[in-house]
Amino acid sequence: MVHFELTHTQEQLELPESVIIEVLEASMRELSKAVSVFETGIAANDTAAIKAIAHKIHGMSMTIRLEELSELTSSIQQMEPEEIISSTIVKQTIEEILYTQSLIAKHLP
Repeated sequence: MVHFELTHTQEQLELPESVIIEVLEASMRELSKAVSVFETGIAANDTAAIKAIAHKIHGMSMTIRLEELSELTSSIQQMEPEEIISSTIVKQTIEEILYTQSLIAKHLP
């Protein structure tokens, strides 16, 4: 499973490199916000917030081809609320976000 590969993103978006860099920078900001929402949601048992941010990140991850993150967020969206809180999937998703950010950062100015 691919975590992040710039060439995949370029193939998917078919945009000039400067625009892809802007998209990646915006994605980095959204991923940072998502970590905060996931952590707050778990602490407060707010499964609605967790599902909402999973939905948002799933769409973004599909767009820029973050395949592992897309799979994790899709799984969260399909889970029952009580499953989310008792599962380790949110922690795994946070770890994947942080790892993915480290990969994306290598391609940013």
